[in-house]
Amino acid sequence: MNLTHLYYFRKLAQLEHYTNAAKELYISQPSLSASIAAMEDELSVKLFQKQGRNVRLTKKGREFYHYVCTALDILQDGIAAAQNKPRKKEYQITIAAPSSLLISAIPCLIRNYKNTMEDEDVIFHIEHIQPTAKLLECLEGGKIDCGICINPASGTDYETIVLSHMPVYAILNKHHPLAEADSCTLEDLSDYPIVTFSEQMEGTAPVWEEFHSRNLIPEYAVSDELLISSYLCQRKELVGIGTGYTSAQQSDILRFIPITDLPDDLLQVTLCCPKDLYHQEKLGDFLTYCKSLSQYHVQGVSV
Repeated sequence: MNLTHLYYFRKLAQLEHYTNAAKELYISQPSLSASIAAMEDELSVKLFQKQGRNVRLTKKGREFYHYVCTALDILQDGIAAAQNKPRKKEYQITIAAPSSLLISAIPCLIRNYKNTMEDEDVIFHIEHIQPTAKLLECLEGGKIDCGICINPASGTDYETIVLSHMPVYAILNKHHPLAEADSCTLEDLSDYPIVTFSEQMEGTAPVWEEFHSRNLIPEYAVSDELLISSYLCQRKELVGIGTGYTSAQQSDILRFIPITDLPDDLLQVTLCCPKDLYHQEKLGDFLTYCKSLSQYHVQGVSV
């Protein structure tokens, strides 16, 4: 194994396609394939697995990839030092989330991390990925460093860190009879037609379990919480039940009332990350910081 092989390996890991990687490396595809095969033989480890026309890093391949990137970065630092050209090192951490958290959880988490750690060397690359199953697939495939979602399923190749709980509100038109209440219960809402998120929306199963246990049947179930505010603006007698994150822009005509008889932890905002990446300098710092959080403010809705 030589230095060239490491560059080849890194490029293939980044592009996940032999032909595309070979073009960028200005070599033939058979040469790239032979080099990767030689590396796998020398390591006695399978680094890539096929997925259709593409390839993905295996679990061992992902771990090796991060060491290779670190080694090549150190080499570039050494070259810059030898040439007396200091090289500013920047680290990229890729985080993915569904749309519901892109405008709430991620900006708050990044801001708090940078303010607390005073770390300006890290560049956060944000990606929009949903549903959660696809996000977790990208995580396990090494396409992202970590992901934030609501109530994800547990997995063997990644760990979960509960960052916060997203509150569930009664969302009301300001002319609704309950709009001036400081709080309410589901029983208070049962006399009014209800619009809420669909039972098929990811992460909402615990809320619907509460509905079923109380024989509460919403009149409307929508696929996107943004639609809740649209219903409420048109029908003043409706009661919306949701997190309110997409309704905040309508806050001049809507009211957000806490529902006191719902558990606080129904919707858990959770960071998912591989179990074997804490050794990476900056990513490890970020994950350790996330684990140290007891709770941080996720939802910016004023009530």
